[in-house]
Amino acid sequence: MEKYFIKRALTNIKIMFKKLFIISFFIFFATCTKKVEQPTKDLSNKIYEMRIYYTHDGKFNDIISRFENHTTKLFEKTDLIM
Repeated sequence: MEKYFIKRALTNIKIMFKKLFIISFFIFFATCTKKVEQPTKDLSNKIYEMRIYYTHDGKFNDIISRFENHTTKLFEKTDLIM
């Protein structure tokens, strides 16, 4: 009879710890997860950069070609506006 009560008490303690663990997990999850808001694109705070490129004789078309084929794709990839 005594073993039965000890076994039942241990079972109740296990159930209590399981419930406590589940409740703690949900409290932890609820407090640690926060909705991350995506930043809006505020175009009023634009940063402008002016670059001046000097080329050697006959290389002007090469630099234009590089911007058309390579550099603008990098800008699009990083959401920079040209």
